[in-house]
Amino acid sequence: MTGIERATATNADGEYVLSALPATGAHDVTAELAGFAPLVRRDVRFDPDGTVKVQFSCAGRSPKSSR
Repeated sequence: MTGIERATATNADGEYVLSALPATGAHDVTAELAGFAPLVRRDVRFDPDGTVKVQFSCAGRSPKSSR
């Protein structure tokens, strides 16, 4: 892992873009939504000449406990 963190928010269509990320190595991508447990995709590899689509879905997930 690179130790680099980036944060962004989705647009009106639920899409997000992160740029200027290192193309080498594996990355973890985390999505968070208030009231739900974070979702993580591990070992995502980026193509230096293109884009990578990483999809997340909160549908069917139980909200995390507020205890």
